[in-house]
Amino acid sequence: MGPEQLRRVNTDETIPAMDCDRVFEVLYLADDPGFDSVERLAYHVHLDLCGPCRDRAVFSQQVIRLFRQRSERVTAPYRLRVRILRSFAHRREV
Repeated sequence: MGPEQLRRVNTDETIPAMDCDRVFEVLYLADDPGFDSVERLAYHVHLDLCGPCRDRAVFSQQVIRLFRQRSERVTAPYRLRVRILRSFAHRREV
């Protein structure tokens, strides 16, 4: 569903229209707390209106959930964590 079709359905001009290509680009960012809230809203509006994108999003969420369930969680050794954190410019004083 393109932006023009969404604009006709979505009459609230404060929510920007998002097309299918953009939904695909942000599919794995939508649950990230750092994802822009306005864009997140546009993403969810698009999913409410576009069945194929909604199906793709549901499938992707199922794959992620399955991956997390079957993955073993381990904690990195302390020295490795410190090296990783120090590699980020804003965390040099760790």
